[in-house]
Amino acid sequence: MAEFVCTMCGFSYREERGRPGEGISPGTVWKEIPGGWVCPMCGSPKNIFRLRGDGRSGGGADGTSDRRDTMAKYECGNCGYIYDEEKEGVKFADLPDDWVCPECGADKSEFELVE
Repeated sequence: MAEFVCTMCGFSYREERGRPGEGISPGTVWKEIPGGWVCPMCGSPKNIFRLRGDGRSGGGADGTSDRRDTMAKYECGNCGYIYDEEKEGVKFADLPDDWVCPECGADKSEFELVE
């Protein structure tokens, strides 16, 4: 299971632990946490958290995942919103099928990989 760290205060969300006091059961993966969830320590939004490790071997010595080099950005063809996998901590392909652009509501099919 992965760990996501708040870049503002260092708070760490560990999927295996969840946040039972906030109604987030142990084992809840990051992408299933509501978009409006905020850091319980500093109130920062979910989108500033960064993946520390992906729970598999091969992570970097500093605790980061080797997958960061393969993170990509996708642009909404309707409004220009950029989905940044590194910032969000979730691969675009791993987003739920019903995910929509947070700016204009366009579905995933409207997004294109940014070179």
